[in-house]
Amino acid sequence: MRAKRIVLRIGILALLLSICSVAMAQTNTNSWTKSVGGNWEELYWSLGILPNSYLAVALTNAGWKALAIGANTAQNFPESLYINSLTISSPTNSFNTLLLNFVGFQTPLVTGGLVLGSNSAVTVLSSALIVHSSGVFGRYFSIGGMFIQGANARVTTDLVNLGDIGPGTYDLTNGTLTASGEFIGQNFPARFTQWGGTNSFTMLRMYPNAQYELHGGLVNGNTLAIGYNDVGAVVLRITFWLAEQFWEAWPCPRWTLVAER
Repeated sequence: MRAKRIVLRIGILALLLSICSVAMAQTNTNSWTKSVGGNWEELYWSLGILPNSYLAVALTNAGWKALAIGANTAQNFPESLYINSLTISSPTNSFNTLLLNFVGFQTPLVTGGLVLGSNSAVTVLSSALIVHSSGVFGRYFSIGGMFIQGANARVTTDLVNLGDIGPGTYDLTNGTLTASGEFIGQNFPARFTQWGGTNSFTMLRMYPNAQYELHGGLVNGNTLAIGYNDVGAVVLRITFWLAEQFWEAWPCPRWTLVAER
């Protein structure tokens, strides 16, 4: 009888903890509420406080707007740039943009995951973005919208998935993208366009309908893996544009081409 009571108490405790966990998950998202553009440090957040490392951050409300992070954010509100995760998406007839606008490089935006949905964009200009997208506390760096990197911006991540949650594009004008793994076109059409700068990775995997257009700059990687279909046949429906200067300035001609089944 006593054993049954102990089991019952443990079961009730587990249920209460589960309910509390769900409640915390529902209340730990700090969403931007302003229907027009604004600055990150403005108090238009659903929880009434600026983003912090304990909160998931969301820019998902209706409207055509840009949420800007600038030099003032980094100088006066640096703690707000360390966040748990970041989701950017837009409902119908809306377009949301997160703009890192000449923030500088001393205070990067650091997030445990970044999900960029359709009808949405991230633009990084002369700023630094760090996405922890693998490991115990890591989540995802998924691009199903438009990602634009320029003005010598720096983006650092473990894994980046372009086209896994929706059609996605990544435009690298200049600056540096550093990733352990880059996956293009896994589930949806995706295009990576590089006009300059440096794309450094350990492995780049290109699935069917993936496109990599290299018009300038440097690509520095070890392994290029071509995608495959469900029956094991190699699929080579991939466009890979190589500028002439790419070959002249090739820094490390040691790629391994892997066509996996």
